[in-house]
Amino acid sequence: MNNNIKTGVVYTILHLLVDFTTVFLVCGLLIGPEIGIVNRGEVIITYNLIAFAGQLPIGMIADILRRNRLLVAIGCALSAIAYPVAFIYPWIGCILASLANGVFHIGAGAEILKISMPKAAMSGLFVSSGAFGVWLAYNVSGKFVIWLCPVVMVVAGCLLLFFDKDTEDNDISDRLTFDKPDFIILLAVSCFMLTIVIRSLLGMVMDFSWKAVPVLSLLSVLAVVSGKAIGGYLGDRFGYIKTAVISLGISLLGFAFSFDYWIWGIIAVLCFNMTMPLTLTAIAGVSNKKYGFAFGLTTFALAIGFVPVVFGAKDWFGIPLLIGGSFLSMLLLVCGFLLLKKQNN
Repeated sequence: MNNNIKTGVVYTILHLLVDFTTVFLVCGLLIGPEIGIVNRGEVIITYNLIAFAGQLPIGMIADILRRNRLLVAIGCALSAIAYPVAFIYPWIGCILASLANGVFHIGAGAEILKISMPKAAMSGLFVSSGAFGVWLAYNVSGKFVIWLCPVVMVVAGCLLLFFDKDTEDNDISDRLTFDKPDFIILLAVSCFMLTIVIRSLLGMVMDFSWKAVPVLSLLSVLAVVSGKAIGGYLGDRFGYIKTAVISLGISLLGFAFSFDYWIWGIIAVLCFNMTMPLTLTAIAGVSNKKYGFAFGLTTFALAIGFVPVVFGAKDWFGIPLLIGGSFLSMLLLVCGFLLLKKQNN
């Protein structure tokens, strides 16, 4: 196994652990029985906005520093520190967990893009594990988990900091240069960003009645994980446009029957998530190797998709929203990829 593959596997596992640790601090500790902050909605909103929207400025700083593994280690350390702090100052613990999530994602995400571009398979594998970590955080309980989480993250951070070094990058002038993209690239990136906003919104409002069955809930999150992991490989193998059209076409059909037949819902969720690594890789490909900024753009779009949920977007959930979102995503992706193709010709 070469070093790049090892890095991809390690960061994929760490992604699961960091998402589990930080989300469990919010839903299992801060708004759980141990501390029980009353204004739970504000806690969740604070966490999501800092952890996701905050990755954009963090990514810009990361592109100047270019010490991705150090950022990963800092993210692990902050997620551990957040636990004891949360018992004394709950809100500071929430902010530390949010920052831990953001710093880790930028450090790990930028490093994955650096070693895997222009391929999408490794990026798909990396982003896939986070969904399972979040699901796990909402579905486990027990005081031992509260003390296990910081211990695991401290060990992980120390191992990365002391035994896994960044490659040398001494070209400081290149780090400080942000070239202005032309209109076609901006238009293409806007298409990809809107697709991510739609995916984020639909992902957060999906609440099928059959997900109340624990086994089907697990299958649903495994569909999200598998879709993201498979999507990158299929995009590399068959092309981004073909993969996007076929996967979103199947998801559109599946969503039409997803309320009555859980198997169609699982298939639809799996196919709908296949475009995640495609949009990430496409944006990174036109970022002039500013991979922290590129990754931050995608998570900023995720944060935008969360905003309507704050204002009751879950009431919109239904087959028309799912089908319309899938169709609009397909159009936007095809337009974005065609624009990039035109730009390269």
